[in-house]
Amino acid sequence: MTNSAYLEYQNRWCRPGSSFYYSINYLSKAQQEDVCALQVFYRELFHLVCNYKEFDITLNRLQWWLEEIERIKNDQARHPISIKLYKTLDRNQLSTNNLLQFTNNLAVFFQALAVKSETDFTVLADNSYGKILDLQLQCVDKTNIPPSEFIKNYSSALLSIFLLRQIGFDLKRNFFYLPIEFLDLKQPSIEQVKAFLENKANMDNLVTKIHNYAITSLITLTSDKKVRPPQQTLILAKLAYALMQELNNNTPLLLKSRISLTPFRKFWISWVSHLKYSLKIDQKFN
Repeated sequence: MTNSAYLEYQNRWCRPGSSFYYSINYLSKAQQEDVCALQVFYRELFHLVCNYKEFDITLNRLQWWLEEIERIKNDQARHPISIKLYKTLDRNQLSTNNLLQFTNNLAVFFQALAVKSETDFTVLADNSYGKILDLQLQCVDKTNIPPSEFIKNYSSALLSIFLLRQIGFDLKRNFFYLPIEFLDLKQPSIEQVKAFLENKANMDNLVTKIHNYAITSLITLTSDKKVRPPQQTLILAKLAYALMQELNNNTPLLLKSRISLTPFRKFWISWVSHLKYSLKIDQKFN
């Protein structure tokens, strides 16, 4: 019962054909299972925040998850995702500290990015997705954990691309999650944001800013020859890079539709990246 309930979440957040699916395709089955459990937790809570209808209810749900993480620690989890997480953490001898930090910081993210205040986006990304990424990497190879600066750059690049791709969908629901330091506005209302982005020059400028920000961060991943990024992070970064180029080339469509890479293109990029990684060939982003 619990396992089938969990699989519904896994099929939703780690579905075949997704970028994440291709990024872990070359891990062992056990590693895939563990990394997926953490990704499901991350995506479920991130979805809760990005699709909120009542502000107070969402904060209460995040509080419930903080309490649930304490139950995970004591093997008293109630939610199907939590029960799976307990097994993952136990098998890899990992603590719940990062889960607590992630959930706490997600609450900060929720309150800070919804057109309310200027934020340090890199720090927010590192303290949210970065905490989950760190656990995922430990599930794969505890001897090859990249420096904190790598995780910070990687997390902020991927999150900025994800939020940019969502912009049209979010604005239809009167949300705006990109930090306002990407805009030339000071604490705007959602109506001001919409009016601002309906101007082609402003939209082009926003996409250019995020493009440069994300690409610069991704390029740093392979700039240090002494550090070899874990394979799954490099594949996902390559897929994110290709997606960012598509977003940059199709700016007029961003407010109307959700731009994606085709499954075949994702497969091709992941396979080429895997082959180069296996042969220890340098993989550059520019």
